Amino acid sequence: MGAAFAPVTLAAAPQDELEEVVITATRTSESINRVAVSVSAETQQSLDQQGIQTIADLAAATPGVRLTGFREASGSTTISIRGVTQQNATTPTTGFYLDETALQKRAASGFGSQNGTPIPPLFDLQRVEVLRGPQGTLFGGGSEGGTIRYLQPAPDLSGHSGYGRAQWNTTEGGDDSYEAGAAFGSAIIEDVLGFRVSVFKRKTGGYIDLSSWRTGQVYDENANSGEVLSWRTAVAWKPSESTKLTLSYQRSSDETDHVGTGYNLDEPGQLRIPSTCFNIPYILSQPVASRAFLVPPMTLPAGACATNPAAYIAPGYTVGPFNLERFQSLAFGPSPTRTDLDIGSADFQWDIAEGVQLKSISSFVQDLGRGSSPQSFPLGLYILPVPGQVITPGAPTINVSTGSNYNANVTASTNGLGLGAIIQPNVENRRNVFSQELRLTSTQSERVSYVAGAFFSNTRSGVNQNATASDLGFKQFSGMSIAQRYGVPFNGYFSQIHESVTDLETAAFGDLTVRLNEQWRVNAGVRVSYLSTSFEQSNFGPNSGTTSAGQATVKGVISDTPVTPKVSLQYFITPDDLVYVTAAKGFRGGGVNQVLTSAAAGFLANYALTTAQMPKTYESDSVWSYELGGKMRLWGGRAQINASIYDLEWSNMQQAVGAGDTVVFNVPSVRTRGGDVELTVRPFQPLTLNASVGYIEAEYTSSLIIPGGPGSRSGDLVVAREGTQMPQPAWTYDLGARYDLQIGDFGKAYGRVDYRWSEGYDIAIKGTPGYSPDSSPLPARKNVNLRLGIERGQLDLNVFALNVTDETAGPRSGGRSQCTNADCSTYTAYGFGQTVSAPTPRQVGVQVAYRMK
Repeated sequence: MGAAFAPVTLAAAPQDELEEVVITATRTSESINRVAVSVSAETQQSLDQQGIQTIADLAAATPGVRLTGFREASGSTTISIRGVTQQNATTPTTGFYLDETALQKRAASGFGSQNGTPIPPLFDLQRVEVLRGPQGTLFGGGSEGGTIRYLQPAPDLSGHSGYGRAQWNTTEGGDDSYEAGAAFGSAIIEDVLGFRVSVFKRKTGGYIDLSSWRTGQVYDENANSGEVLSWRTAVAWKPSESTKLTLSYQRSSDETDHVGTGYNLDEPGQLRIPSTCFNIPYILSQPVASRAFLVPPMTLPAGACATNPAAYIAPGYTVGPFNLERFQSLAFGPSPTRTDLDIGSADFQWDIAEGVQLKSISSFVQDLGRGSSPQSFPLGLYILPVPGQVITPGAPTINVSTGSNYNANVTASTNGLGLGAIIQPNVENRRNVFSQELRLTSTQSERVSYVAGAFFSNTRSGVNQNATASDLGFKQFSGMSIAQRYGVPFNGYFSQIHESVTDLETAAFGDLTVRLNEQWRVNAGVRVSYLSTSFEQSNFGPNSGTTSAGQATVKGVISDTPVTPKVSLQYFITPDDLVYVTAAKGFRGGGVNQVLTSAAAGFLANYALTTAQMPKTYESDSVWSYELGGKMRLWGGRAQINASIYDLEWSNMQQAVGAGDTVVFNVPSVRTRGGDVELTVRPFQPLTLNASVGYIEAEYTSSLIIPGGPGSRSGDLVVAREGTQMPQPAWTYDLGARYDLQIGDFGKAYGRVDYRWSEGYDIAIKGTPGYSPDSSPLPARKNVNLRLGIERGQLDLNVFALNVTDETAGPRSGGRSQCTNADCSTYTAYGFGQTVSAPTPRQVGVQVAYRMK
């Protein structure tokens, strides 16, 4: 092996060698090339010059990382690493840290819960570290697939430093965007007292044009605009040579006028819904639970009710066709959001002996997410006694068996736009976290080194959701008021959800490294945790057929004692060349499923199932990772290659199913296999090339199928099917090149190009209710960014173009779903009007950055 990986011995000038980044991924400072972890690291300067300004940009440039959700601080972001994905209403799988403070967040239940991890902007960072693979030993619960760390500059205790950045850009088809930020740090008393402060603001120009599905006309132009504001202050005090206290407080806010980024494609077809009779006397004779989804004889052909004066005959109507401009979104109204995030920490370091440091980290996190989203889903919860049709010239007719969420008979709405938004959830998602960690660390220069500590966290989360409703809209739909249809008085709301969750975690951990000789190291560690989760949710109102919290409340307490070991064997071929093999375990806690409402009852009726047959709780899950990796510094320091292959065995995986309401199941087993390669080469001084490649193959290795009841219209409810691939791209590439040109004594010019590509895949699992052959297949996506700049001293001025080719591929929605046979020639639901959530369109702009050291 030593000969196979021996570096090429070519002389290289010092300026030709690649820079090394020192990281703290193992809770000690060490070169990234000497750490037996698959990790990517970028400095702030590197992030700026690659155009990485958001967590979405970072995910696209890092192998094995995938992002779902919207903007950074919007409280809607979830991150997966190596295919270990967090789903709705489950606990996080990726740890996210700002310095030593964990920000990852449990996802709440409900139909508009502002879920996701609130993430501060990428500004004034010392570096970003992305650790791939379970990090359960040192980072605990929630780092099941990996960990991302934003590390900020410490306050200056000697001299001073600063950083500033400003940017303006245009967006194809939308408004301009701009941002500006500044940071400064200085010693107040040399070597004793210092500070660092920063402030940052970003105004994002929108490009989505909300449009009426009645007329196709725009009523809210560039609706998805937003604003981010963040500031931080930190003070460090070093009263003695062996002690230092750092206090830090940071606040960020993200406000978005409309959080969606999807828009409609042209629709040449016309949806035709025939006149339908709602057989009100028969409907009201049925139990309230059976009225959630109206089926014949609750609905009848219009002619069958001609002599029934108590019935309601809804007129037939048409929707479409639509000849739309790009970025037009047929929407019931805007969906605004705002998230506020406060983070405070006290970090005390004590060098208690030579080579031994004790560290205490006390942190608090407060975040509050607010949002509202107009909805119309009750309009689709009935069977058409005479199927509707989509008529498209020159194409086969498509039959539609269920109601459409676009209902021309409904003109009343909760937001006053008259587009049929008969429900509007208004959500507040609040979290308060206190954590304390004590950590004892020895120096890495000794033959035996260690990290040991204890951890405690108390997380209290609360979600309040008030879904207002239009009683007139319900009457226009079916001839019944909300009180009639759902059997309880209507008090202005369709649903009230109040959810309270307390997560307690206590842990002790240890990590030991033994240097057997100059070439061999053995590392082993273990973390023992105790988790306790108490959950209480009330979900009452017409949607639940109840009038008070006491009638519709779920409570539960679950606990677990996970043990997460790790062992690694490392061989240093040379001081710069490493081969390692690692086995590590990660975990995340379980939870309690939400109160199920009429939405779930209506969905499950398609399978002849009831809400009582759904699980009340879901258990914790865990991942065992087996990894073989290597890090080689070649060509006299002008090339670096880091590579790894892995096998992840995921047990008891938490799988969320959108069953009207979200229900979380535990799938017995999932396997993920893959690898990642990162290569940087400087063939000669002006030119630097970089490439990263990721491959993931994730599939269910067990099935979980709930048999449908007698007379099921949709067969069995498939949660997971053995052999089915999980929804994510198999291959991802990130290729980059930078060329520097010295301009005498003035400075240097540079040019940079980055190309990112991800393979197409199905965004929903075949055989499950959410799969649609019309919208689930996602084509391959690519992105090209260009940047030209001049560096003079600490000043960097550049122009850039992002998404140069203006790519439009993205996840789609609409078409057939709830397929009842293999080719989906028969299906239960059809969504008229296909949408696409494409990348941000082409942007062109200018950026200036200044670094003062």
